[in-house]
Amino acid sequence: TELEAAIAGELGFAVPCVLREGGDLRRVIDENPFDMTGLDPSRFLVTFLAGPLDAARLEGIDPAAYAPEEFAAGKREVYSHYPDGLRQG
Repeated sequence: TELEAAIAGELGFAVPCVLREGGDLRRVIDENPFDMTGLDPSRFLVTFLAGPLDAARLEGIDPAAYAPEEFAAGKREVYSHYPDGLRQG
């Protein structure tokens, strides 16, 4: 809350913030479902969520439709691999 207020005071608009403790960051690393062997880490992304991921929201997504991009759900994060880089559009 303090960080959000400071940013809003400086920039003049609200920016939601998500903070993680060191132990939680270690969990995110340890639970990474991707085998990083041969994977370019600059093409790998972890999106941190404000709360637990609702797996039901992912049920209608066909991962093959996004190939070669890949994603995997974590507890409060989504792991993504973009072998060709992030695309716009």
